[in-house]
Amino acid sequence: GWMADYDTFPLNPFLRHGRQLPENGALIVYGQNVPALVSGRASEYFRLAQRIGESFQRHMVVAKQQQQQQQQQEQNPEQHEETPNSENGNGNIAKITWSDMKALGELSTWNENSFISRREVLAGETALTGTTWGPDECEKSWGMRAVHFSHRALQEGKQAYRGFEHRPTVARQWLNMWNTHCEMSYVQD
Repeated sequence: GWMADYDTFPLNPFLRHGRQLPENGALIVYGQNVPALVSGRASEYFRLAQRIGESFQRHMVVAKQQQQQQQQQEQNPEQHEETPNSENGNGNIAKITWSDMKALGELSTWNENSFISRREVLAGETALTGTTWGPDECEKSWGMRAVHFSHRALQEGKQAYRGFEHRPTVARQWLNMWNTHCEMSYVQD
């Protein structure tokens, strides 16, 4: 089946999709390593979910080891040279922040066959130019299945409204502008 983030909106028709998955149901992440739009068989989702969990576990082990080293240094400062943690520069262990996006980036680096990665989701920060689009800007959306108005897009984009609470307004205004000035382009599988 298909999975989309709540802040991802279709740009072009999916034609036969829903009845027949692309690549015979192999897992495809359409935003390169950003899982804003994904398709695949159930077994593929389970397989990748297991890999993401393993990635998280690896990073938890490293964080715990760093925390233990820090505690030992604090207990015996004369035996250990002062070495600030590179995470935050003050010697305190930063909390681990790990996400499906970070895990997918890691998995694609380690094993190129973990999933199929495509660039078919327009990044919201690219879409939010602060201007009405003309033909040159519309070209950015050609061959894109969707647009993703992520947290980053709302921080970095050039739109009238700032803040995550304005995401629905930003998305609605941009999609109306895009619908008025740009043409759909059918995506090939």
